[in-house]
Amino acid sequence: MGAPTAAGDMSPRSIQLSSEPPLYAYKQLIVVIVLSAVAIVVTAPCTPNGSALWFLAFFTSINLFNAFGQAARMISAVRKLRARVLPHSSGSDAFLGDASGVVSIACGSCCGGRPAPACGCGNQCGDDTSYLLLRVDDAPAWRHVFVIPNFREDLEVLAATLDRLASHRHATHYTILLAMEEKEAAAERKAVQLQERFCLRFKAILFTLHSLDPVNEMPGKASNVNAAVRQFAAAVPPSDHARYLLTIMDADALVPPAYVTQLEATTADVGSSAADHVYAAPVLFEQNGAEVPSLVRVTDFTWAALAMQNLNNWTGVGFPISNYSLSLALATSMGYWDTWPDAIGEDMHTFIKAYSKTHGSARLYPIFAPINMGHVNADGFFASCKARFTQSERHMRGIADTAYSLRELASGSMPCNWRSLMVLFGCWEAHLVSTVSLISYIFLPMLYGALGTLGVPCYNHPLQRAVIDGMGRANLLLMVTVLVCFEVTRNTCRRHLYGMRSPTIPHTLHGVVVHVASYLWLFIGVWLYTVVPMLLLLLLRLLRLLRLLRRLLMLLWRQPTVLLTPLLVVVLASSIN
Repeated sequence: MGAPTAAGDMSPRSIQLSSEPPLYAYKQLIVVIVLSAVAIVVTAPCTPNGSALWFLAFFTSINLFNAFGQAARMISAVRKLRARVLPHSSGSDAFLGDASGVVSIACGSCCGGRPAPACGCGNQCGDDTSYLLLRVDDAPAWRHVFVIPNFREDLEVLAATLDRLASHRHATHYTILLAMEEKEAAAERKAVQLQERFCLRFKAILFTLHSLDPVNEMPGKASNVNAAVRQFAAAVPPSDHARYLLTIMDADALVPPAYVTQLEATTADVGSSAADHVYAAPVLFEQNGAEVPSLVRVTDFTWAALAMQNLNNWTGVGFPISNYSLSLALATSMGYWDTWPDAIGEDMHTFIKAYSKTHGSARLYPIFAPINMGHVNADGFFASCKARFTQSERHMRGIADTAYSLRELASGSMPCNWRSLMVLFGCWEAHLVSTVSLISYIFLPMLYGALGTLGVPCYNHPLQRAVIDGMGRANLLLMVTVLVCFEVTRNTCRRHLYGMRSPTIPHTLHGVVVHVASYLWLFIGVWLYTVVPMLLLLLLRLLRLLRLLRRLLMLLWRQPTVLLTPLLVVVLASSIN
């Protein structure tokens, strides 16, 4: 275990990578829709007929309907999380948990709340299936493999991640797979140091060195994970693939013991099909909140809150957030991870691909043990804000997953049913509906206010504006509900899951006011980290489209037969038929 080793001997360059599907037409459809919304907002004051504003009202109504669902899912998620994390009094069937991840089921009033085997009530509580699923003294049913891709991560960050995993009760059953990048000069030395430091605390610590294929691979997490898991799978007999459960995680993710405990319980409850699904937990940012600007902090809080409610979906459709688990058998059957540029949103893309490759049978199961992560940080206010903007720009490139979903549905890879429509709607919700709605809620009133201040005559369209404004106010109230629930989640997890004594909000009037007021930064954050990155991305795609059209027109101008020849063939074929 202590010696440096790589799992398998397969070279990444010899791997047959998945080819990029033709998504160009689908991406242009998205560009047209969003930029049309922007054009409608800009031209509304100059247009006597305000019927085009009903297009925006349609999107904002969808967003409001979705906001009701978000609030309901968030309230439900908080209740489920507290039921699994908080200790409960006697007289109810409940999960008992603590910061170490020890979880069991308490019997009802007949047992006085004592653990089932000790109750002696004669009701066969010890045979309760739910209890057996959560007996943490039992060895894990799965062979757990934690895949940690990293590139130029500080050694102590990785050590803290491994130290948290090593604190788990059954850490000696875990295999750690460090996915290193060959282009990092100190990658192998860093991996060896971690092996020597933690070799006695895990079953095995392996590492792989990923050599980027500049033709077929996009640099990033997906290509690194893809190479590492492929090499690991090559060293495992195919008959054993369904016995391995991979947990893909960020380098700074601190996984609580309760995650594995609940993961074991959930997969046991799912039964024989457990290897066909994806499992994911919410994320919280409790590592370095005091070190980052409020703008970055509340933006991450809001993003994490929306991601949390997305996981708690009764349809089994949702998108993992940075960290998730799936069986090695599922990873193999779906062709591992895609590495082309439009698959940069690796976590979201993985679920969509799993759903498509299993023809709609894959589901997402939430694990209510949030993983503790750190905010992106840099030296100084502006450097931190810039680093967060870069991260947002990468997130927004996930809009290509909307095009990918459209293409999979149109090609028949996804079954044409309501769950597939939910996958598609989830993509639209994440990138399109929210962007168009924010433009309508914020930019439209700002534009009319500026024109009124300058005394510029314009068409008012009071009915359409009143409808959009009313839906915006209602959406704001529902968003506040989601954030209040998120603060409850933070407080619960800090105390009972992470063992942190300090409260999320200082218990003083000044502390409460300052914390609540910090959320006002969201009025800047939604623009800086949502609308602006999205519009920049779409404008770049539009410019590429215009350049392509320009080249095509120049080609036709110089060689008109390029277009006339295929048209003549089509006409002749039609006349023959």
